[in-house]
Amino acid sequence: MRLQSTRLSTEESLGEGPETEYCVLGGGHVGAALAQRLHDDGHAVTVVDETCDTAAYVTVRGDPANLEHLKTAGLGPDSTVVVATPRDGRNLLLAQLVRAHFGSERVVVRVNDPDRHELVSEAGHEPFCATTVLSTAIADGLSRREPRHTA
Repeated sequence: MRLQSTRLSTEESLGEGPETEYCVLGGGHVGAALAQRLHDDGHAVTVVDETCDTAAYVTVRGDPANLEHLKTAGLGPDSTVVVATPRDGRNLLLAQLVRAHFGSERVVVRVNDPDRHELVSEAGHEPFCATTVLSTAIADGLSRREPRHTA
């Protein structure tokens, strides 16, 4: 199994330009931070979550598995959807729901367990493994530090 652990820079954001519209399903720590970053980069962002509420970007307060809430968010075939709830099984289910009911072509899915990366990819979605990205970033940061020399 091959794990993808790329770190996206501003130039390599999930879309093609500032006109890209994103819908983030799940407004927990990861979803909220991602939505804020995309918003700060000039993208239109809508978050669907039971608890997320901010004036920084559009929010639809409700269950991301509820079709009415997803319709309110404006999902469609051109939507770039990021599924970022804390649970892998729910994320895969939401990704399938979005693709089946709204025809969204680009669905990016948060995966916490690296062993599920391939499953999400084989289902036709773009997985990002939170565990792998975090561990890679920490290891890269540690390896960049100069070793301390004692005299």
